[in-house]
Amino acid sequence: MNICTGEMLKFYEEQLSRLYLVQMNHLQTESRKTLFREAQNAWESFRDKDCLYSVGKRENSGSIWPAAQNACLAERTKSRVEQLEAYVACRENGCPY
Repeated sequence: MNICTGEMLKFYEEQLSRLYLVQMNHLQTESRKTLFREAQNAWESFRDKDCLYSVGKRENSGSIWPAAQNACLAERTKSRVEQLEAYVACRENGCPY
């Protein structure tokens, strides 16, 4: 179970990284790049803290903790991947990204 959830997390993190770079390369100004970078960093911090809140601390959960933590992180990362996919798909005039 730990291996499976770890692989799932790795898969979504790789997608996230790829989409982040695609979007970053698309942005035209340094100010937009800075805002996007800051948003991504804030999202990562939120994801990690949210999963710690949802799953609890390792010392309180025993051997199931790594699987539960990885599953939570993977689910949150999957949601962010979907957001970035929408950003990347939006390339027409008037698009907010």
